[in-house]
Amino acid sequence: MAKRKNNSNSARDSHALPEQDRELGKRPRKDYCGYIQSKGGNYGKWTNIVYMGLFGLNAAQMKQLWATQAGNPKIARNHIAEASGIQAIAYCERLVVMLDLDDPQEGHVEAIRLTIRKFGFERQDLVA
Repeated sequence: MAKRKNNSNSARDSHALPEQDRELGKRPRKDYCGYIQSKGGNYGKWTNIVYMGLFGLNAAQMKQLWATQAGNPKIARNHIAEASGIQAIAYCERLVVMLDLDDPQEGHVEAIRLTIRKFGFERQDLVA
């Protein structure tokens, strides 16, 4: 049986978002912004709708929560790690673009519903 390397940074690193994940999210984010602009929408408003639908908090609140939770083992068991949350946001935004519905509200509601299903999050009934 192989020994596991004792790494004192493992708890901190498990919450860190790898640079590769950030880079992979840049193109889909650009596509999402283009979609929102093409519908005459406000990017900040729709970003908050995604965050509210997935997590029940707006983007600023969720980012603050992630900053507070980083490395804290006493967080509630239904905590969504930042890396998982960022993956879910990117997935949801890609779905909005792929659906390409005329009504951005309808596209976001459907994309949020499917993202919650895929990632196993609790349903946030704030957007439906």
